[in-house]
Amino acid sequence: MKKARLYVDYLGPLTTIQDRGRLGYQRYGVTEGGPMDRTAFAVGQAALGQTLAGASIEVALGGITLRCVEGAVPLAITGGNFTVSIDGKPKHSWSVTTLYTGMELSIRPGRWGSWCYIAVAGTIDWPVWLGSRSTYPALPFTGRQLKRGDEIVVRDLGDLSEPERQLTIPVFCQPRNVINLVVGPQERFFDDAALGHLFNEPYSLTTDLNRMGVRLEGAKLAIAARLDMPSEGIVRGSVQVPGSGDPLVLMADHQTTGGYPKIATMISADQDVFAQLRPRQPVQFRPVTVEHAVARSRTRKKAVQNYLASIGQTVR
Repeated sequence: MKKARLYVDYLGPLTTIQDRGRLGYQRYGVTEGGPMDRTAFAVGQAALGQTLAGASIEVALGGITLRCVEGAVPLAITGGNFTVSIDGKPKHSWSVTTLYTGMELSIRPGRWGSWCYIAVAGTIDWPVWLGSRSTYPALPFTGRQLKRGDEIVVRDLGDLSEPERQLTIPVFCQPRNVINLVVGPQERFFDDAALGHLFNEPYSLTTDLNRMGVRLEGAKLAIAARLDMPSEGIVRGSVQVPGSGDPLVLMADHQTTGGYPKIATMISADQDVFAQLRPRQPVQFRPVTVEHAVARSRTRKKAVQNYLASIGQTVR
């Protein structure tokens, strides 16, 4: 079977290999992980005729430069609106292309977005644990963050029916500064002033950001009651408040349990667009009901499914 080798000439921090994650193991203390922007990841896989079980290179705000040293590898680039070029020639920020031997792909921060995905029409040679290639740096046997000088081997390469094309960036993949939260489950530990601050005061993302979560800067959310809650399971999107009063939004590599109170939970339909916000960008939170969150999730899922169906292609 055909294979290709990609040499890492340059990259910023937090660049990893990710697939859809380790689903169903959180009850055993295993973090689900997976992409920070699950929708953009899914678009890249669909654009190459791949399933969600396929792995992509997740590139953070620092960017990456890859040089193909063997073979010809079809790629799909999605995520934020990054600046993309091949051998110095500009490419659309969302596109399907092929990198041939000797060619160099460069991705740098562009107009917006914090995460970019490089999907491949093949299988990335990377450790598999519990059926997933998602890298969780705290567990070295799942792999590690990529570094300069690494070689990424892609095996079982396919040929695309449509090897070169641009992809439309859908509205539902573009970041928004207004984010919806469902109050709870531990709002009882905060006074009314804290909820008022959360939903009426502006916040901004700080540089204290990684795949586990992001600390926000803004009005302090003071805990007003004695904490009597045991450690419990945590979901992605939880807005957790430690003793400092600075809210933390938990993301893809969040811990599976925690004892800090969670004043609110970000609705699933807004988590990917929130992930694409950059440090120092403002965010305004809006309270919604559980029913509204469910309806938004269903509407978004239908829109995403329709988009994925429109861009899929066959692989030979």
